[in-house]
Amino acid sequence: MDADDARYRLGTLKEDLQRIVDKDQEQEVRGLALPVIDAVVTAARDFLPANDPVLAAVQDVIVSVAESGEALRAVDTLIVVSQMLVAIPIPPTTFVVQRDGPDWLNEQR
Repeated sequence: MDADDARYRLGTLKEDLQRIVDKDQEQEVRGLALPVIDAVVTAARDFLPANDPVLAAVQDVIVSVAESGEALRAVDTLIVVSQMLVAIPIPPTTFVVQRDGPDWLNEQR
C-alpha cells in the first residue's frame, strides 16, 4: 500500500461511515466491518506523521477496540478516520510549462 492507496481507502471508509452517521448518529459498527476498519487504520498509520500527538492517541484506541471485537460508534470512528485522512501528506504537484505554444498560436493574423 502506498500513500495514495491509504488516502483512497480512508476516504472510502469516511464516506461509508458518513452515510451510516447520517441515518443514525448512535449507530455502532460491528461484525465483519471491525477487521476491515482495523486493517485500513493500521495500514494507513505508516503514512502518518510520527510526531502527531492527536493521531497517536486516538488511532491506538480504534485499533484496540476493533481487535477486542467490541462495537465502535460510527461517529467516533468517522472523526478518527477524518483526522487520519487530513494528516497524510499530499505530495507536491508538478506542472509542466510549455514555452512554445501550438503553431496556430504563433501565427500572425
